[in-house]
Amino acid sequence: MLSEFLISGLHKLTHTDKLRAMQLLIADLVLEEDIGLQTASKYDLFTPYGNETAAQVLTEFLESDRNKTGQ
Repeated sequence: MLSEFLISGLHKLTHTDKLRAMQLLIADLVLEEDIGLQTASKYDLFTPYGNETAAQVLTEFLESDRNKTGQ
């Protein structure tokens, strides 16, 4: 269980330090769960770059839905 001292200390952290604490805890959980992700490794991140047609279709769909709902 977390002590009140630790919880109080976490609340006082800066935004950046809170993110760093989260990063450390998540890395620990990954190791404990043996999820198979390696720290300090690179993984492919799929993005819409090079697929502008899909982005245009999605934009048109969202605009169509917005017009139907009147928002």
